[in-house]
Amino acid sequence: PMKNETERNDFLKFLACVFMLVDHVGYIFFPGLIFMRAIGRLAFPIFAWQAAKGYEKTSNLKKYMGRLFVFAIVSQIPYIWFSPGKLNIMPTILVGLWVIWLHENGGRYGFLLAAILASTGDIVNLQYGSYGLFMIWIYHIFMSDKGLASLAYAAMSVFFAWASGWSFSMVFQSLSIFSLFLIFKDWKIHMRLNRYFFYFFYPGHIIAILLIESLI
Repeated sequence: PMKNETERNDFLKFLACVFMLVDHVGYIFFPGLIFMRAIGRLAFPIFAWQAAKGYEKTSNLKKYMGRLFVFAIVSQIPYIWFSPGKLNIMPTILVGLWVIWLHENGGRYGFLLAAILASTGDIVNLQYGSYGLFMIWIYHIFMSDKGLASLAYAAMSVFFAWASGWSFSMVFQSLSIFSLFLIFKDWKIHMRLNRYFFYFFYPGHIIAILLIESLI
């Protein structure tokens, strides 16, 4: 069962990378094709799920977060040219893990401390902002209950859309809820990825897109 779960998670990770690649290709080369950006909305929720699962399964949280920190810095170098003035996705995942850690280790104030940290996502201009941090936290809280996880995810999406004044960007981001069908599907596909696959794919595909853009 553990092997099957690992293979299922690796397949989900692969799917998320494909969705992200489609999104980023659309962002740079085909900005008018909104369906490519819509497909991209499915990527981050899967990475957020993987982060929550990673927190639960890792045998060394410090090393896990250390890898994210190192590759967040590495990835930011090409990201400066890919999306000027913005942070790449890894800092969001890293802070999301801190939110979970505070919840679990903050004692009687753990929930409050986690909520405060999650609320800072927009202030420090993290990619996906507080929405992304709360998403990772919700997955952790409701990891064992698909129904409650889905309801909490939907409620969070409606709240953030409302809080933004029903802005197009936030309503569009709510398309990410369809990722739940992929996350909770009982996949029969077996796939094994190197544990560093995502860490290298993320900056690698950004560099490749930038090189292609410079050539054409």
